[in-house]
Amino acid sequence: MFVLAVLFAYSIVVNGSTFAAMHGRQALKLGLPGSAMIPHVAWVAAGVYLLVVLAMLRIKRPRTRWISFIVVTVLGVFAPGYSQLVLESGSVRIPVRSMSNERRQALETKYPGLKWVYWSSSSDSCVRVGRGDYSPEFAADVTGPVDGPPGPGN
Repeated sequence: MFVLAVLFAYSIVVNGSTFAAMHGRQALKLGLPGSAMIPHVAWVAAGVYLLVVLAMLRIKRPRTRWISFIVVTVLGVFAPGYSQLVLESGSVRIPVRSMSNERRQALETKYPGLKWVYWSSSSDSCVRVGRGDYSPEFAADVTGPVDGPPGPGN
């Protein structure tokens, strides 16, 4: 059981680090509440998981021990999802097709001081902005034309 626990703890750290890299970076840039803890969540979750498994080894009945192990493992695997929860609950996602560097500069010029993040992958592109900073006119400017000369991506 302890060998399995070490293996699962390793997977919690690896998955948590991946989530922190993907979602946590955006949450930190936006300054969302609770985002300061994101880099540490995976390691804390793995440590707590191992401590709970060690404490479970004192349970005498094997059936109860294995049931507890499964429950704790499922809970431990969900802990790294904290970064996605912070990002989803604290920001607004504005879908876009693509965004050129000129368009980003035009938005930064038009909205100085506004924290926003452009994210692109092979299947999806979007702009994320904190819920407190979101405005319908910003969303219209992200998806539509920005004041200035037309260029690629506008």
